[in-house]
Amino acid sequence: MEQDLASLGNKDYNWDRFNSDWYKEHNYYKLREDDRQILEILREHFGAESRRNLRGIDVGSGANLYPAMAMLPFCDRITMYEYALTNREWLEGQKHDRDQTWDAFWEVLSRHPEYERVGTEWDRHLDRLEVVGGDVLKLAPAEGYDLATMFFVAESISEEFSEFATALRLFVQALKPGGRFAAGFIKESVGYRVDDRKYPAVSIVKEQVAQQFELCGVRVDIREIDLINPFREGYGGMIVATGVVD
Repeated sequence: MEQDLASLGNKDYNWDRFNSDWYKEHNYYKLREDDRQILEILREHFGAESRRNLRGIDVGSGANLYPAMAMLPFCDRITMYEYALTNREWLEGQKHDRDQTWDAFWEVLSRHPEYERVGTEWDRHLDRLEVVGGDVLKLAPAEGYDLATMFFVAESISEEFSEFATALRLFVQALKPGGRFAAGFIKESVGYRVDDRKYPAVSIVKEQVAQQFELCGVRVDIREIDLINPFREGYGGMIVATGVVD
């Protein structure tokens, strides 16, 4: 029986019931054109990084590898910071026996020299991923990460705008000065289903994303990804913000 969804906060949802396999197969069973565009943005943004042996974090990883894949050439350790037990188990499984689907995602990244030098056997570097349990809304500030990603998280864990803003602020505060980041958001989301369970969302547009980053003292480059073969109902496209912390 589905839980009572009257409450709007993150704590009111049972995230340990999140069906990771269903989510991955529904969203990433193949490389869609919208994800291709996002990968191209990540490739160019992180490809400008000249440092090596960095410390990275993917906040709210879920059942998605490609944000962490975008940091692989530059990091010797990437924290996969994830709340749901099912997602943490899924991530651990991918480290040892990753889905072949991700090769198509890597092929897009590898069109940049920084990724090309890693080679086609990119999955040999998945041992750099460290899966850690943690609440996005309690991410410790000033953790000192060099690179960071957060995709489809801040707006997709609650119906309360204040929790969206908190998640974004803590994400920025986890980075060192000079830290490079990329964050993705579902635009105008009314919530979503994973298997037979409903999950929350805050309906946001690019101006609100820009405003929240501005409140954090960070300037961002924002791109909108239009609806291309929508993978579900109830959203208006995607937003990608990239930047560097001063």
